[in-house]
Amino acid sequence: MTKMLCIVCPVGCRLTAVQEGGAVTVTGNLCQKGEAFGAAELQNPMRTLQTTVRTVFPDAPALPVRSAGEIPKGLIPAALRELADIVVDTRTGCGGVILDNLAGTGISVIATSDILREAE
Repeated sequence: MTKMLCIVCPVGCRLTAVQEGGAVTVTGNLCQKGEAFGAAELQNPMRTLQTTVRTVFPDAPALPVRSAGEIPKGLIPAALRELADIVVDTRTGCGGVILDNLAGTGISVIATSDILREAE
């Protein structure tokens, strides 16, 4: 039995998820989204990774980034180690791809700020 807080909507239901054999039972949810979240969280938790990477630019030494999709929760430490070695040396804007295939997931890492965009 696993207890968790649903983060899908603002209600924040307190869920209990139980896996018996191949079946997952979720209780405490007020909507179907909570049931799906509880089952997914129990079987294969996924997260969107948000962090910063270094740059070579004195006016913006750090660039906020995020994964373009969810990655397995267990791969977050490896993904952070990979991103620790990244130094952005080209100007880019929000949505610019910083890294392809984060930790072997096939998910890109994108900029979430225009701080490096060149003035037009």
